[in-house]
Amino acid sequence: MKLRHWLIILAVGAMLAGCEGDEGPVGPTGPSGDGSGFTYAYPGDVATADGAVGAGQLVLLRALDRDGRPVADIGSCSTLADGTFSMGSMVDAAATPLGLDAMVGDSFLRAFLVDTDGQSVSPVTEGVVDLVTMVTGTPEGRTLEDYPAEDIRTLVAAAEAALTTAGTDLSDPEAVRNQLLTDIGGQLADLSGGTYAIQPSSSPVAMDPPDVLTDVASFYVELTDGDGELWDIDGDGSVSDGTSDSYDTMFELTVGASSFPDQSAPSATARIEDGREVVLGPVVDLDGSGLDVTRKIYVPENGSFARFAEILVNNSGADVTIDVLVDGNLGSDESTDAVQNSSSGDTTVDAADVWMTMKWDDDPTVGFFFPGATPAKSSDDVQYGWTDVVVPAGQTVVLLHWGFQGSSKLPAAMAAELALIEDSIPGEMFTGLTVAEAVADPFVAGADNAIGEAGSVAPLAAVSLDNLTSGSSAAVDAAPDGSFAAFLAETDSGDQVHVTASDGTDETVTVP
Repeated sequence: MKLRHWLIILAVGAMLAGCEGDEGPVGPTGPSGDGSGFTYAYPGDVATADGAVGAGQLVLLRALDRDGRPVADIGSCSTLADGTFSMGSMVDAAATPLGLDAMVGDSFLRAFLVDTDGQSVSPVTEGVVDLVTMVTGTPEGRTLEDYPAEDIRTLVAAAEAALTTAGTDLSDPEAVRNQLLTDIGGQLADLSGGTYAIQPSSSPVAMDPPDVLTDVASFYVELTDGDGELWDIDGDGSVSDGTSDSYDTMFELTVGASSFPDQSAPSATARIEDGREVVLGPVVDLDGSGLDVTRKIYVPENGSFARFAEILVNNSGADVTIDVLVDGNLGSDESTDAVQNSSSGDTTVDAADVWMTMKWDDDPTVGFFFPGATPAKSSDDVQYGWTDVVVPAGQTVVLLHWGFQGSSKLPAAMAAELALIEDSIPGEMFTGLTVAEAVADPFVAGADNAIGEAGSVAPLAAVSLDNLTSGSSAAVDAAPDGSFAAFLAETDSGDQVHVTASDGTDETVTVP
């Protein structure tokens, strides 16, 4: 952990500071040459968006910890008529991080004390303090030690130029922050010295399963999961009733404007894989969509769920962008649009949710987990869909989603399980998938393999990663401290990855 306090905020300096000319104990003559008793003199001025603040505004000299947070007030002074001040102190700014806070009306302006010959405190220095402390405010991140006085002065000069050129309203702190993030965020990242690394991607599946295929004799197929829940699967991959009338046909698939059709049994497009997974398709060029579509429905012998893999293969020479929808009807015949639980914590489902649970009267509890999709519910009709899914030419995209039944499980208990799954999908929920299928879902990532430490990019920068070798890509917004973490699929040693960010970052790196 970073040290949060500077033991050097000495008992000596805590009391012996004030405006030049204040009476105090006789001490060594400092740079001010006035014999005031203070070893160090720190003159400066305060100005707002409207100019110098005038007389009588309080200025505090503060000792800062390594994150830039004030830990002790070691001096105070009031401005003169022209907004200037001159602070005296026994604390050396070259040895201890110091800051100045000017109290102006109901607000304050901050500055790092880095110009001992005359330190300005203004909306510009406030903006620089704001940006730097975004980066330094995270445990194990950057510290003020990473920003010597010369770097701070460089940032202040760059900020002044950027805000002047943009004509930014200096009385609006949010406008100042946004402008500085845009114009000097990259410079801040360069001075921060944070680095990032890209490693080969790992799949939640360690090796391909045997994939032993047997014919489906006739529809429908009944598979029972580890908790004894029934999954009765029809020729189009939907579940007919489930356990105790959980459903009145659920998990029907629509790709673009076309429903996935029933597959005949026995046939080459209706098989059982490894005894636990129904494989339907491929349906070649589904209704002229340009996509070959396969459905795989896996029901585990030990776990309690059904996993659906919607496999979209683009064998054409052009990218295909398409909507994908899964929908159906609950056996409960309920009349409410509400759910019992959702991932966002309420009883209404919307784009913020990735899972939901519901129960009506004595019917079983049911749940759905649908990374990347947007859900909706109207009475007992349930759906979730992925909008504008891009399947690049010659590539495959897999959309994974899961259904859950609980004959003797309350919605809250199922919700607790789904919350854990949302945080980290257990490996057994990928059983039956090949390594390639497991990493082909753009919304279900493996372990993050593109990691940027604090200060690697500008705070909140939009980061894009494009594997020029495999064609995979990923995008992520950096954290306030300039760190980021993302999963870049299909990435191997030797691949070339193009990294860009909204802060101006633009470089190509080789994966080690």
